[in-house]
Amino acid sequence: MSIPADAVMIEGAAEKAKSTGRVLWVDDDPNLAAGFARRLKRYNIQIMHAFDGMQGYWMALNQKPDVIVTDLKMPKWPGNDLVECLSLNRELAGIPTIVVSGHAGAAEKKRLEAMGVVAVLEKPVGLEDLLVELRKFLSL
Repeated sequence: MSIPADAVMIEGAAEKAKSTGRVLWVDDDPNLAAGFARRLKRYNIQIMHAFDGMQGYWMALNQKPDVIVTDLKMPKWPGNDLVECLSLNRELAGIPTIVVSGHAGAAEKKRLEAMGVVAVLEKPVGLEDLLVELRKFLSL
């Protein structure tokens, strides 16, 4: 028995309606990521969490998120390295990247923006400030 073509379209549309976007959150603070995941759930945003830049890079390669949010200061592999590797990879360079950090001065912000970072937000970041940036790339 075959499935009608329009049934597949409806199923795909229903699946798309469930999620407005997939965000890869790269931060070594699990509480911060979990808190934003709970708060963004009401906007139907799916949060995937990586704990350092290397894990975030591999998740970005395999999961192809719609947006990446990363901290800068993390053990093992910092966000600066992640941003640089994202910008050098043809598959990943087009994914909007937002930096959320308490350690980004004016010179660092310019350097990050030159590598393609779309926004640099100061920690502690408010939900509304984050939503302003996410709305530029996701239908919320």
